[in-house]
Amino acid sequence: MTPPRVPEPLKRGATIGVTAPSSGVGPALVERFAFCRRAVESHGFRVQEGRCLFGDGVVSAPAPDRAHELSRMLLEPGWDAVIPPWGGELLIEILPLLDFDALARATPRWLASWSDGTTLMLPMLLRSGWMTLHGLNFMDAAFQPAPGVAAWWEILSLPPGASFTQHAVGRLQRAFRDYRHEPHLHTWWLQEPTRWRTLGPEGPVEARGRLVGGCADVVARLVGTPYGDLPRWAHDHGPTILFLENAGMPATDAARCWHQLVLAGWTDHATAILVGRTTAPEDDAYTQRQALEDALRPVLARGIPVLVDVDIGHQPPQLLLVHGATAEVRYADGSGTIVQTLA
Repeated sequence: MTPPRVPEPLKRGATIGVTAPSSGVGPALVERFAFCRRAVESHGFRVQEGRCLFGDGVVSAPAPDRAHELSRMLLEPGWDAVIPPWGGELLIEILPLLDFDALARATPRWLASWSDGTTLMLPMLLRSGWMTLHGLNFMDAAFQPAPGVAAWWEILSLPPGASFTQHAVGRLQRAFRDYRHEPHLHTWWLQEPTRWRTLGPEGPVEARGRLVGGCADVVARLVGTPYGDLPRWAHDHGPTILFLENAGMPATDAARCWHQLVLAGWTDHATAILVGRTTAPEDDAYTQRQALEDALRPVLARGIPVLVDVDIGHQPPQLLLVHGATAEVRYADGSGTIVQTLA
C-alpha cells in the first residue's frame, strides 16, 4: 500500500474546485453557497464551480458524471484543491468508477470534506496514499474558527513536515442552523459546555499514531470491500489513532457497527480511539454510551484508551483532522490537545 503523502500546500491564487460527489446544493441554498464562495475568495483563493454541484435530489448527478468531474479536479491541471459543498448519502456509488491507482501515481492535492465525504477520503488514504482534511465542507467555509480550532486556510497552506496544535473547544452548538433562513452565518453559537470523557477509568491519556477514520455510518460499509482494508494499511503504516463519529445510528444500530469494526480488525493497531459527540437517538433502556462500552470492551481490556464526546462530527464545532497525519493526543480532566504533523 502507498505510504501517506502530504498534498501540495495552497498558495495565494490557488484554484479550489467545488463539485458534489454526493449531495448537491438546492435552489434554496444558493445564497449560502455564494456567501461561502466570497469567504473563500477573501483568503486569496479562486473558486471554480463544477457542473455536478447544484440540485436538490439525493445526489447531484448520475454516478458516472460525478466520478468523472471529481477525477478531473483531482488529477488534471487547473485545480489545486477540491472541497465538496457537503456530504450526503450515496457517495459509495462512485468508488468503483474512480482510478485509485492513478491517484497513487499522481501528486496529491488537498481534498477537504467529512460525513459522507469520508466514504471517499478513507480509500484515498488506504489505496492512494493521499492525506485529506476532515472537518471542512464548502458550505461551512465562511465560519470563523471556534476557540481552540485551527483555521482551515492555514492548514491547507502548510508545507510537508509542519505541525499545528488544536485544543478541546469546551462549548458546543446544539444543532446546525438552517442556511436557508440564515445564509450569512459566519460565527458558531456556542450555547453550552461540553467536555471530553474517557470510556474506561478516568485518568490522563497520551497516545501517538496516524489519524484514520471517519463517519462510522458510512465507513463501516467499506469493511470487506476493496476500499476499507484498514487492518492491512495499519499493519504497514501504523500505529493508528482511530477517530469515528455516529451521525444518526440509533444505539442498537451503533452497537452493531462498533462490534463490526472491532471484529474486522479496525482497532487492532490503534493506540487510542477518539469518538465524536453524537445527537443520534438512544433506544429504550439502551444508550449510545452502553453501545460503545459493550462493543469496545475488548479494546479497553487491552489497555487502549477510548475518548468520547470529542469535538468531531455532526454536533458542531469540530476540530480539523488530517487523515494520515502523525498525531499526538493528550487528555486530562475533561479536556485535551491534538498536535498533528504533516509527515
